[in-house]
This record gives sequence, structure tokens and C-alpha cells, in this order.
Amino acid sequence: MRTLALLLFWAAVASGQSVTYTVSSAWSTGFTGAVVIHGPASAPVTAWVLEFDLPHGIGSHWDATITPLGNGRFRAVGQSWNANIAAGGNVSFGFSGIINGTPLTDPSNATLNGVGVPVNGQGGAGGPGSGPSGCPTAPAGPLAAPPVAPPPGVAAPDRRVVGYFTAWSVYGRNYHVPDVPAERLTHINYAFANIDSNLLIALGDPYADIDKFYPGDSWAPGALRGSFNRLRLLKEEHPHVRTLISVGGWTWSGLFSEVALSPARRQAFAASCVQFMTQYHFDGVDIDWEYPVSGGLASNITRPEDKQNYTLLLQELRAQLDAQGAMDGRHYLLTIAAPAGPGTYANIELDLIHPYLDWINVMAYDFHGSWSPLTNFHNGLYAASGDPSPDPVIATQFNGNSAVQAYLAAGIPADKIVLGAPFYGRGWSGVPATNNGLWQPFAGTPQGTWEPGLFDYDHVVEGLIPAGATRHWHAEAQVPWVHDPQTGLVVSYEDDQSLANKAQYVVGNGLGGIMFWELSCDDAPHTLLSVLADGLLGPRLWLQAATSGAGAGDLWLRVTGVVTGATHVGVVASATPAVMPGAGSFLGLVPDPLLLSLAVRPPAPLDVLHWPVGQSPYVNGPLILAPCTLAGLAGQIWEGRAVAYDVAAPALIALSGIATLVW
Repeated sequence: MRTLALLLFWAAVASGQSVTYTVSSAWSTGFTGAVVIHGPASAPVTAWVLEFDLPHGIGSHWDATITPLGNGRFRAVGQSWNANIAAGGNVSFGFSGIINGTPLTDPSNATLNGVGVPVNGQGGAGGPGSGPSGCPTAPAGPLAAPPVAPPPGVAAPDRRVVGYFTAWSVYGRNYHVPDVPAERLTHINYAFANIDSNLLIALGDPYADIDKFYPGDSWAPGALRGSFNRLRLLKEEHPHVRTLISVGGWTWSGLFSEVALSPARRQAFAASCVQFMTQYHFDGVDIDWEYPVSGGLASNITRPEDKQNYTLLLQELRAQLDAQGAMDGRHYLLTIAAPAGPGTYANIELDLIHPYLDWINVMAYDFHGSWSPLTNFHNGLYAASGDPSPDPVIATQFNGNSAVQAYLAAGIPADKIVLGAPFYGRGWSGVPATNNGLWQPFAGTPQGTWEPGLFDYDHVVEGLIPAGATRHWHAEAQVPWVHDPQTGLVVSYEDDQSLANKAQYVVGNGLGGIMFWELSCDDAPHTLLSVLADGLLGPRLWLQAATSGAGAGDLWLRVTGVVTGATHVGVVASATPAVMPGAGSFLGLVPDPLLLSLAVRPPAPLDVLHWPVGQSPYVNGPLILAPCTLAGLAGQIWEGRAVAYDVAAPALIALSGIATLVW
């Protein structure tokens, strides 16, 4: 699996970025040219590429590889030892030139990684040739986040991969928002916001949420920092991802019954959620009331009418989110985390709540734990015929499939049911070796990864199994467990096999996706998340595009995605819009000269519109098109999409949605 990231945009020449050119010697037929590239003072230049026009031939060259591009234009690329320029630093190279009867002339129309750069103080607009008169030297204004239509994984996605990010991950776990592999997710739920004494939403951890300083943050009064700001920036890098603020959870559900008790309280709470969501750049609200009527902490305030009041609370939230969405011209999400136990979901009006919700995350885990009389599966997909639990409800209905079938029977559309899965295991100690520790009595609760009884996935596979625990698989429950006969430890958990099966279950039953708790529990290669993303989303691409408009030649493109099995990625575009988006005859685009010229463009590592997977030097940095390069499209509507394909098969691997802009 390879992640692609390509960013092209037009900007003014960075401060201090320039080229010095000298002719150290000359004779009747040739000369020696020396080039020094001065990098910008503000940032390093990675994998530098210098292009320039020169009305002379170039023979031998040193400290760079120089390639003729035709029509008197050349491209110089650094060697392994000088491929990068430190901030404020410089690199140099030289060549032997061939005069060809033309007077000695300095290079012109130079670009450094696509950015126009002056040579000996002259020029700086960049690009081959002089271009049309009146060419702008800077964009008409900042390039806004461009529209993408339809954005796969965002607008009515076929399936969702929803991961919880916990506020406390930034402490002992040392797991931060930039560590999130966002290209493999569709949604991130931030856990948790609290409920204050006024029965309004409140920050759960003000320091972690909005104050913790990260590189690039500002100390200016009112500046947003912390994980909330990191999520905002993450969405700029991965525009397909949507974030939701999760309210409550196991620990902070004590006041939900009070919040939902009256119309005035519901209205005030909903208004506070909408304000919180917009202030901190979330895309929706996730209610984690654990639980209405009963089933949560003993200290929770509960009442029988919670069942009806929960529906009314969701109705009010939906109304206020829709009102805000109408003003903002977009849809805001409303979801809940819902129980999987029959006695608990009986206290929710399942048949009435789903019209207000975008989807329901069914928490199909924690069926068993240290409170159970025997070791058992805390996350079984199906019932196991040998389960010795004396209560038939526990033996037959404490599993994911039973919960899903109950939600379907209540009339909830399948695509609104998101199956929950744990990225952690539950453990028991002092377990006898009988039946490999399954369905056995136990002596106590072992110390887990961070707290008693709970083991992160990476702890199980990188710690427990290498230390002597043996993995076992239950063919009926479709989940694994580990047992260490020497220590008497048993842990019920998820692994790549069980989650691949759950992904197949979701696809086969037409469900809306999988939610998991939580991101920091996965191992470093993101094994569990990768299995879910591959099984539910498959290869995928997203394309954004923007321009300053008014005929400027700048073009801002961003391609992101996961393209397992692809050999090449390209961007094709048409200046002839279809009557309806996606109605064109070539990949949804209307064939015209622009499209045809791009479609036959041969791939090359340095090509910004068609490159072999993994070989583009622009995957981690900016490339700036020369101004007025595409000025001939002024006033036209540009439609484009990214394509990933396998040239050997041949096969189309992934296709982005169509990005549209007015040139």
C-alpha cells in the first residue's frame, strides 16, 4: 500500500530564493557555465529540480543531471549528495556549453521545483517562453479549499471507517493527531466532550483539546492549538476526512438524563453543541449516552422516561444541525454510539431515532470481561454453540451479529448500521489450562497495557505472544484469543483475521461500515486499520483543484489516496463540461483537445500530471506551475479527475471524483 500526496499551487517567489549564473571561461565554440541555486531562507527545498531556457547546447555536466526538454529548455536535477537544499543554503553545478553561433546569454524563465526564480536578479515569473502579455506575477487572491464533487468516502459513502481518537492519547500513549493514518479513514470521532453543571457541552480536557502546543502553533491570544487544531490541519491534508465531537462516553454520561428532561434543556444543549462544533471546526456531533434508563455507572442520573427523551434530544439536535447547515450550505453529521446488549438497547426507541441520525455505531464489544463468571469472548461476531453461560440470552445474543439483526428488525436501514469493533482485548489471570483457557473460571484481573484488564492490540501481538502466549481461533465466534499456560493469562481480542471477516460481514450484509475503539491501540504499521480500509474501502483516490481565476495560469491540485496494485497515477481534465457532472463519455469527462492531450501524456517521474507510483519527487512538497501556462483556458470551466491504474493487467485501480473549477 502506498500513500500519494501531490500539491501544486502558484505563489510568489519565496524570500531569498534565486539563481546565480556565471560563465567562468569561454572560447569560440563553447564555454563553461556555473550555476548556484540559493534556497529560500524560510524552508528547505527537497529533491530540487531547476528548469530554464538557454539558447545554447549543453554537453557534459557535473554535480547535476541535465536533460534537454526541447525548444531550448533544460531540466537539472540534483545528485544523491546534493539533492536537498537546507533553509538559507545553496547548491551548485556546472556544465560545458555549446555556443552554436548565438551570443552568450544567461538562462531565463527559470523555475525551482516549479516556482519562478530570478537568474542574476532578472525574471522570476518562470515557465518556458515569455508567455502572453499582462501575465500575473501572483495569484489574484489566496487559493481557497476547492470543491470536490463527488468526494468518495464523504458524500454518501458506500461504507465508512470510523475511528475514535481519545483526548488522553497525547499523554502516556504519546499518540497524537499527526500520527493518525487519515488516508485509511473516512471519519474520526474525538473522545470526549463533557457536560457541565449548566447542562451544556464543555471541553473534556482543555489542555489536550485546545491548548497543547505543537510546532507551527501560535501563542497569540485566542489562537487554537491542541488536538482540535491538529484535526483541522489534518483535514486540510486529507480533505475527504470528516470529524465529529463525541459527547459523554462511559465516564461522562451522568447528566444526559437531566439534559434530555425538558424542551428548554434539549434546545439549550443542542445549541451549545452546534456552537461548539462550528467553533472548533468539527463536521458533526456524536452522542455517546451510556446509557438511557439503566446500564451505565451507578452514579449516573437515570429515569424511565429517558427512553422517550433520548429520541426527543436527537430530534432537537438534528433540527439545529440542519438549521446551521442551511446557513452554511452543507450537511452536518449526527451519530450515536449505541449498545449491543439486548437489555440495554431495549431502552432506546430504535424504530424512532434513525430518521434523525446519519448512522448508528453499534458497540459490539465488552460483552464479557472481569465482571463475568468465566472467560469468554468480549467481541464475538457470532454465538458459539459451546458457550456454557447459564443465561441463554448471554449465550446466544451477546455477539455482533445478534445485535445487528435486532437493529435491522427494528426497521433501521442497513446502511445506517455501523458495526463496532475493539482494537483492544480484555484479559483474565489465574486461568487453568483446560480448553486452552476458554470458558474457564479465573482468579483475577491482570494488569493490561495502560489499565487493569485491557490490552492494546500491539501489546498482544508484540508482547504477549512472543513471551509465550498461544493464539487460538474459534471458528463459530470468528474471533481469536490467546492463552499462556505458564502464567494463566487469557486475552480475548481482535486481529487481522477477525477484522477481515467482520469487514466481509459488513459488505455482505450491506451495512454502513465499521467503527473502532480506538486509534492508539493499533500497532505501528496500522495492521488492524489497514485490514478494515482494504476490506471496506479498497483502493481510492481524491482530487482537489483550484485557481485564482481571471485567466491566471496558476493551478492548485491535490491528489491523495491509497492505490494498492496501481503502477501509475495521472490527472486528466476537460475544458468542456458535461451537461451533468460525470456524464461525459471518457471517465465521466467530455473528450476535447485538453483531455486528449493529457490522456496520451507519457508517464515520467518528474511529470506533475502523470507519474509512476512512488517515483514522483513532488509527493511531499509544492510544485508551482508557471503563470499564464494555461491562460488560454480563461473563463472556461475545468473538470478533472485522478486515475490510478495497473499498466500490466491492464486494469483501472481507482478513480477520484470530478473536481470542478472556473478558470
